[in-house]
Parts: sequence; C-alpha cells; structure tokens
Amino acid sequence: MIVLGYDPGGRSRNAVALLRSEGNQVSLRSADVESALEGLDWLEKECGPEIPTHLGIDTFLHWSLSAGGWRPSDLALRRNYSNQAASVLSMNSTFGSMVGQGMAMAFAARSRWPNILLNEVHPKIVHSEMFKTPYVRGSLSDAADIRMDQLRSLDLKIAGDLTSEDQFDALLCCIATYLGSRDNWFDLAASAVNNSSIVFPMPNISFYWPTTNLEA
Repeated sequence: MIVLGYDPGGRSRNAVALLRSEGNQVSLRSADVESALEGLDWLEKECGPEIPTHLGIDTFLHWSLSAGGWRPSDLALRRNYSNQAASVLSMNSTFGSMVGQGMAMAFAARSRWPNILLNEVHPKIVHSEMFKTPYVRGSLSDAADIRMDQLRSLDLKIAGDLTSEDQFDALLCCIATYLGSRDNWFDLAASAVNNSSIVFPMPNISFYWPTTNLEA
C-alpha cells in the first residue's frame, strides 16, 4: 500500500511525502520541492510501477456556499480545539497556495491515478490530537529532533532529517490518511454529504479524524 502526502505552499515551500506499507513495516520518505508539478513528478518517481491508493493534502477538498466560506468541519475543529482555533481558517480566508495549489494537485493526481482516494488533512490540529503535545515549529536541529522522535513513537521508519517544517506536514498528511483508512477514523466529509451548503468538486474524498466524538 502506498499513500502520498502533499503540503502546498508558496514559492519554494511545497513539500511531498510517500508512505509505503509492506506487511508490518511502514516507511516514509519526504522532500521539499519548488512547485506542485515538481512534487507530482517526485511522487511518481518514488512510486515506480506501483499505484498509490491514497493522497492526503492540506487543502479544502469540499467547499462551502455559506457566509464566509465556513464549513461544518471547520467550525467543529474550532469548537473542539479552541486553544488552536486561530489556525483553523475558512476557505475564504486562506492563502491561494492552500486553496489553489492544493486543489490543483488533487486534480492532477486524479488524472495520473484515476482511482486514487483523496483525503483532506489539517496537519497542525491532527498533530495535536495524535501526539497530545504542542506543534514544534522552525528548522533548527532541536525542532527536527523532536519531530523525528514523535514520528518514531508511531513505530515508523523515516528517511530524512525533518529539518523542514513543510516536510513534516506532508508526512502528517500521509500518516493521517494511512491511519484513517486503516483504522476507520471518523470522516468529517461524509458527515457533510447531505448538507445543501456543501459542494464536492470531485468524488471519493474524505476528511479522516482520529476521534469519533468530533461531529461536524
């Protein structure tokens, strides 16, 4: 099983990751890239002849027609993680890289791998839920060591030094998508299917969340 991850950003701030699960072994690789296209090429090269099953992206995979662009999933995260509410923005309030580049990658990946399943990820908040510790920012070695130790606590084999915060987010996109699929996490997107204010630009998307008591 291969799961891909993408963290969109501005100029020279994109990152990609790949998780490969073989039996009881789970390994990850990541890289900084200058563009979504370079990231897509990196992912395709890392996959080789294998077909990835999932792609986790820090973007809005379902859209809102409501005032301000607020979705039920965003409001649920703000309610349940009030100490980090400021990091949960509506789709009308984010930089274009997250909305534009993230969705561009989603469409491009679906074009290359038509059956790939797409999962939305909020790396900063899912990190809080998974590790119960503050998200450590920065590119210094101490921050990288903390990030590496956190991932190793999940019994994962990591290739790279994780000095890049963007790579860490891309890896979190992989991990949340992999665990969400494997362990049947609660799906915030599925809970919004019958909401008339929500638009799904493409089928077969999810927004896996680790806890079952979080409802949109």
